[in-house]
Amino acid sequence: MSDVMYDDDLDMNDDSTSLRDLRKAYKAKEKQVKDLQGRLDEIESAGRQNTIEDVLKDSGVNEKIAKFIPSDVTTVEQVRLWLEENSEVFGLVRSDTEDTDEVKAAGRLAKLGDVAGAVDPGDLFNRIASAGSAEELNEALFGSRSGPSA
Repeated sequence: MSDVMYDDDLDMNDDSTSLRDLRKAYKAKEKQVKDLQGRLDEIESAGRQNTIEDVLKDSGVNEKIAKFIPSDVTTVEQVRLWLEENSEVFGLVRSDTEDTDEVKAAGRLAKLGDVAGAVDPGDLFNRIASAGSAEELNEALFGSRSGPSA
């Protein structure tokens, strides 16, 4: 006789103690697997949500856009790529370009205006004309005895 069991040899309706215990253990393991899978899904969902929120905050983008990001976008790189691809749809301005020399110069001029304050042109002309040294001239022109700062 062969040691191989066939479906006919195993009566699934047999209520012997060993089969009953085996079924009970199987159901308990199935329940445990479902519970663990549910926990894993919750953790992955929370991790994805945190990743998306962090990238949106870092990008200066309204966090309400998160609901439009597809569920398969999960990593930081994927979220950034999705934002870049859809920036026009949401009216986002790309800020990853480096400032040109003109923009930098305009920023320096704006700072000079803040430091120097409002100056009467006639008063400025008189201060320049009456300057007796390079330091006084720098003070009149740049608001500092050391001259322009880079």
